[in-house]
Amino acid sequence: MSGAPEWNPHERDPKSAIAKRASPKGAYALYAIALRISIDQLFGPLALGTAARLHPVLVIFCFLSGALLFGVVGVIMAVPVALTVKITLALLYDEPPMAALSD
Repeated sequence: MSGAPEWNPHERDPKSAIAKRASPKGAYALYAIALRISIDQLFGPLALGTAARLHPVLVIFCFLSGALLFGVVGVIMAVPVALTVKITLALLYDEPPMAALSD
């Protein structure tokens, strides 16, 4: 023998010991965290973007930039500010309808 410990197939595998200790509460907590992240990061921007008529990627960008610049208040105010900018730019730069031009 070379002095290095040899693997004995009758000894407990450390991975299986970890797997045996995993509880249903831990699995539920992992599921709840994954569900919460998927709702917050995927379905929330989709629903808010549809309601506000903004692209979901723009909603996520507004959340991230608002959080980076102003913290929690920035996240809360991100989409209303984006809508204000969108409406202002639409009023300033949209062409008037053709019916208004003929008068």
